[in-house]
Amino acid sequence: MPSQSSPAILAPHLPVTGKLPNGQRQSNSSFPYTEISKKDEMFDPTSRFLLALGGTPSGTSDKGPPGKRQFDIQEHELLGFCEFRFDVEETLSDKLAEVVYCYELQLKPSAQKQGMAKKLIGILEDIGRLRNMEKIMLTCLKNNASALSFYRHQGFEADEIDPTRISEEEPKYDEEVDYVILSKPL
Repeated sequence: MPSQSSPAILAPHLPVTGKLPNGQRQSNSSFPYTEISKKDEMFDPTSRFLLALGGTPSGTSDKGPPGKRQFDIQEHELLGFCEFRFDVEETLSDKLAEVVYCYELQLKPSAQKQGMAKKLIGILEDIGRLRNMEKIMLTCLKNNASALSFYRHQGFEADEIDPTRISEEEPKYDEEVDYVILSKPL
Protein backbone atom coordinates (compact mmCIF):
# COMPACT_ATOMS: atom_id res chain seq x y z
CA MET A 1 0.00 0.00 0.00
CA PRO A 2 1.44 3.42 -0.94
CA SER A 3 2.27 5.84 1.84
CA GLN A 4 -0.12 8.73 2.55
CA SER A 5 2.19 11.19 0.76
CA SER A 6 2.98 9.05 -2.27
CA PRO A 7 2.14 10.31 -5.76
CA ALA A 8 -0.28 7.38 -6.18
CA ILE A 9 -2.30 8.51 -3.14
CA LEU A 10 -2.36 12.13 -4.28
CA ALA A 11 -3.59 11.30 -7.76
CA PRO A 12 -4.55 7.61 -7.88
CA HIS A 13 -6.17 7.83 -11.31
CA LEU A 14 -3.22 9.58 -12.96
CA PRO A 15 -0.26 7.56 -14.28
CA VAL A 16 2.32 9.34 -12.13
CA THR A 17 4.17 6.22 -11.07
CA GLY A 18 5.41 3.29 -13.08
CA LYS A 19 3.70 3.88 -16.44
CA LEU A 20 3.44 6.51 -19.09
CA PRO A 21 0.00 7.50 -20.39
CA ASN A 22 0.57 5.44 -23.54
CA GLY A 23 1.19 2.30 -21.47
CA GLN A 24 4.97 2.21 -21.92
CA ARG A 25 6.94 1.28 -18.82
CA GLN A 26 8.94 4.24 -17.54
CA SER A 27 11.42 1.84 -15.94
CA ASN A 28 12.74 0.88 -19.41
CA SER A 29 13.79 4.43 -20.25
CA SER A 30 16.92 6.43 -19.67
CA PHE A 31 14.79 8.30 -17.08
CA PRO A 32 13.60 5.41 -14.91
CA TYR A 33 11.98 6.30 -11.64
CA THR A 34 10.80 4.56 -8.55
CA GLU A 35 7.98 5.70 -6.33
CA ILE A 36 10.61 7.20 -3.99
CA SER A 37 12.42 9.13 -6.73
CA LYS A 38 9.10 10.38 -8.14
CA LYS A 39 8.01 11.50 -4.68
CA ASP A 40 11.34 13.30 -4.22
CA GLU A 41 10.84 15.10 -7.54
CA MET A 42 7.23 16.05 -6.89
CA PHE A 43 7.81 17.22 -3.32
CA ASP A 44 11.01 19.10 -4.07
CA PRO A 45 10.65 22.64 -2.64
CA THR A 46 11.26 24.14 -6.09
CA SER A 47 8.46 22.16 -7.76
CA ARG A 48 5.30 24.06 -8.64
CA PHE A 49 1.97 22.72 -9.89
CA LEU A 50 -0.89 23.83 -12.04
CA LEU A 51 -3.98 21.77 -11.23
CA ALA A 52 -6.85 21.05 -13.57
CA LEU A 53 -9.91 20.61 -11.40
CA GLY A 54 -13.36 19.56 -12.45
CA GLY A 55 -16.59 19.09 -10.66
CA THR A 56 -20.31 19.42 -10.69
CA PRO A 57 -21.47 22.95 -11.42
CA SER A 58 -23.89 24.17 -8.76
CA GLY A 59 -24.96 27.12 -10.81
CA THR A 60 -23.79 29.00 -13.85
CA SER A 61 -23.74 32.61 -14.76
CA ASP A 62 -24.50 33.89 -18.23
CA LYS A 63 -22.18 36.83 -17.60
CA GLY A 64 -19.23 36.98 -19.95
CA PRO A 65 -18.47 35.42 -23.30
CA PRO A 66 -18.78 31.66 -23.86
CA GLY A 67 -15.81 29.83 -22.36
CA LYS A 68 -15.32 32.61 -19.81
CA ARG A 69 -18.54 32.12 -17.87
CA GLN A 70 -18.27 31.68 -14.13
CA PHE A 71 -19.54 28.64 -12.29
CA ASP A 72 -19.30 27.35 -8.77
CA ILE A 73 -17.81 23.93 -8.22
CA GLN A 74 -19.27 21.85 -5.42
CA GLU A 75 -17.06 18.80 -5.82
CA HIS A 76 -13.44 19.05 -6.84
CA GLU A 77 -11.91 16.31 -8.90
CA LEU A 78 -8.28 16.33 -9.99
CA LEU A 79 -8.41 15.90 -13.76
CA GLY A 80 -4.73 16.55 -14.32
CA PHE A 81 -1.71 18.63 -13.45
CA CYS A 82 1.40 20.25 -14.80
CA GLU A 83 4.53 20.08 -12.64
CA PHE A 84 7.14 22.76 -13.37
CA ARG A 85 10.15 24.58 -11.99
CA PHE A 86 12.00 27.78 -12.69
CA ASP A 87 15.49 26.79 -13.72
CA VAL A 88 18.66 27.76 -15.52
CA GLU A 89 19.74 25.64 -18.48
CA GLU A 90 22.93 25.51 -20.46
CA THR A 91 23.06 26.63 -24.08
CA LEU A 92 25.55 26.05 -26.86
CA SER A 93 27.05 29.43 -26.08
CA ASP A 94 28.66 30.51 -22.81
CA LYS A 95 25.36 32.06 -21.72
CA LEU A 96 22.89 30.27 -19.43
CA ALA A 97 19.16 30.54 -20.18
CA GLU A 98 16.49 31.19 -17.55
CA VAL A 99 13.65 28.79 -18.30
CA VAL A 100 10.40 27.47 -16.99
CA TYR A 101 10.86 23.69 -17.19
CA CYS A 102 7.80 21.46 -17.53
CA TYR A 103 8.60 18.27 -15.62
CA GLU A 104 5.32 16.53 -16.18
CA LEU A 105 1.95 17.04 -17.79
CA GLN A 106 -0.67 14.42 -16.90
CA LEU A 107 -4.37 14.24 -17.59
CA LYS A 108 -6.97 11.70 -16.61
CA PRO A 109 -7.95 9.78 -19.78
CA SER A 110 -11.47 11.22 -19.69
CA ALA A 111 -9.99 14.75 -19.62
CA GLN A 112 -7.78 14.23 -22.68
CA LYS A 113 -8.64 15.69 -26.09
CA GLN A 114 -10.67 18.45 -24.40
CA GLY A 115 -8.15 21.31 -24.77
CA MET A 116 -7.06 21.04 -21.13
CA ALA A 117 -3.40 20.21 -21.90
CA LYS A 118 -3.25 23.17 -24.30
CA LYS A 119 -4.70 25.39 -21.57
CA LEU A 120 -2.18 24.18 -18.97
CA ILE A 121 0.74 24.76 -21.35
CA GLY A 122 -0.69 28.20 -22.22
CA ILE A 123 -0.85 29.13 -18.54
CA LEU A 124 2.68 27.85 -18.04
CA GLU A 125 3.85 30.02 -20.95
CA ASP A 126 2.11 33.04 -19.39
CA ILE A 127 3.82 32.35 -16.05
CA GLY A 128 7.18 32.10 -17.83
CA ARG A 129 6.62 35.41 -19.61
CA LEU A 130 5.60 37.12 -16.36
CA ARG A 131 8.82 35.86 -14.75
CA ASN A 132 10.83 37.01 -17.81
CA MET A 133 11.98 33.50 -18.64
CA GLU A 134 13.62 33.06 -22.04
CA LYS A 135 11.84 29.85 -22.96
CA ILE A 136 9.75 26.94 -21.79
CA MET A 137 11.49 23.55 -21.92
CA LEU A 138 10.60 19.92 -21.39
CA THR A 139 11.94 16.43 -21.97
CA CYS A 140 9.78 13.90 -23.80
CA LEU A 141 10.44 10.23 -24.49
CA LYS A 142 10.71 9.47 -28.20
CA ASN A 143 8.25 6.58 -27.91
CA ASN A 144 5.51 8.87 -26.57
CA ALA A 145 4.22 9.76 -30.03
CA SER A 146 1.01 11.43 -28.87
CA ALA A 147 2.88 13.75 -26.49
CA LEU A 148 5.47 14.63 -29.14
CA SER A 149 2.71 15.44 -31.61
CA PHE A 150 0.90 17.58 -29.03
CA TYR A 151 4.03 19.57 -28.12
CA ARG A 152 4.95 20.15 -31.77
CA HIS A 153 1.41 21.45 -32.41
CA GLN A 154 1.97 23.87 -29.51
CA GLY A 155 5.07 25.27 -31.23
CA PHE A 156 7.80 23.30 -29.45
CA GLU A 157 10.92 22.33 -31.39
CA ALA A 158 14.11 20.45 -30.59
CA ASP A 159 16.16 22.68 -28.28
CA GLU A 160 19.70 23.63 -29.19
CA ILE A 161 21.00 21.25 -26.49
CA ASP A 162 18.74 18.37 -27.56
CA PRO A 163 20.88 15.26 -28.14
CA THR A 164 19.00 14.37 -31.32
CA ARG A 165 19.86 17.79 -32.75
CA ILE A 166 23.49 17.43 -31.75
CA SER A 167 23.50 13.93 -33.24
CA GLU A 168 23.03 15.31 -36.75
CA GLU A 169 26.83 15.49 -36.70
CA GLU A 170 27.16 12.19 -34.80
CA PRO A 171 24.27 9.91 -35.88
CA LYS A 172 25.30 7.08 -33.56
CA TYR A 173 24.71 9.38 -30.56
CA ASP A 174 21.01 9.71 -31.48
CA GLU A 175 20.54 5.94 -31.25
CA GLU A 176 21.79 6.00 -27.65
CA VAL A 177 19.12 8.37 -26.31
CA ASP A 178 15.41 7.68 -26.02
CA TYR A 179 14.29 11.27 -25.38
CA VAL A 180 14.18 14.71 -26.95
CA ILE A 181 14.57 18.07 -25.25
CA LEU A 182 11.97 20.46 -26.63
CA SER A 183 11.66 24.19 -26.12
CA LYS A 184 9.62 27.18 -27.18
CA PRO A 185 10.82 30.78 -26.94
CA LEU A 186 8.77 33.06 -24.71
